[in-house]
Amino acid sequence: MATDYEVDYLQPARLGDRLGRRGNRLVRCEPKATKVGKGAFTTWEYDIVNQREEVVARCRFGMYHYLPH
Repeated sequence: MATDYEVDYLQPARLGDRLGRRGNRLVRCEPKATKVGKGAFTTWEYDIVNQREEVVARCRFGMYHYLPH
């Protein structure tokens, strides 16, 4: 279950840039029991890079992974 999504734009993408995604880092994991089941809130981060491998944006998203009752 997705909980949130954030983007930090670090520099502008230019017309003609080839953009790609790099990495998938786990930056936070908090175990928690809720009404729907036991699980963990996690936060992941990845970068959007251009053809020169310069970071254009940094994206973070949160999820709740759980085992239902």
